[in-house]
Amino acid sequence: MDNIGLVYPHSVKEGIQTGDVIGFDSGSLIWHYCGFAHIMGNVSEKELGEIYRLMAKGSRRLVLFTENDDVISFFNNLGCKADQRYFYRHSGVLPDPASLLPDGYSFAEMDRDIISRLNGRITPAFSWDDTERFLKYGKGFCVMYDGEPVSWAFTAAVSSTEEDIGTETMESHRRKGLAAAAAAKTAEYIIACGKAPVWACHCGNAGSQKTAAKIGFVKDTGCTVISMA
Repeated sequence: MDNIGLVYPHSVKEGIQTGDVIGFDSGSLIWHYCGFAHIMGNVSEKELGEIYRLMAKGSRRLVLFTENDDVISFFNNLGCKADQRYFYRHSGVLPDPASLLPDGYSFAEMDRDIISRLNGRITPAFSWDDTERFLKYGKGFCVMYDGEPVSWAFTAAVSSTEEDIGTETMESHRRKGLAAAAAAKTAEYIIACGKAPVWACHCGNAGSQKTAAKIGFVKDTGCTVISMA
């Protein structure tokens, strides 16, 4: 398996989050509920073709993470889109989450009611197929304003050793550092659990990169992500 973004395939293998494990002759595809997919072991050109057909079918998002030049070349020749994704590790230096909150804002832990009021694309529903599963295995924190969640961070992927952080902020409350506050609160929880918080984002997402740096993440590596053009 490519050695990047492993919290997603590990979460599926460990039965924590939902996904598919598609077996091949000498390898497999681990396809997380959110659409992120990793190749484990060796796969033939014929099997790469099967992965392409799943991608092209379009009934469910499939974004393939890979560091393998032969795999990248195969999908490039089929006209697929190739982007870069950056991965971060935490330095161990975490600011006090409360110190990042502007006046008038407060923290609240995600519960069923708050989750039902989240209005955005990057919410627990992005990577968890069921709210109850998320509340059992995951964790999230919201920044509240006038009783409403306006920014949040949560464990988008959970394995026995790592937890990946996803964030979103409502447009009317952006550029106030709220995502950093919520993410710091989530990272604090992950560290207290004895696990490593991890962060990843598209190479062009400058805002996410700044947020990661603000709360102690440092860039570790990158990889190619392949999807339909």
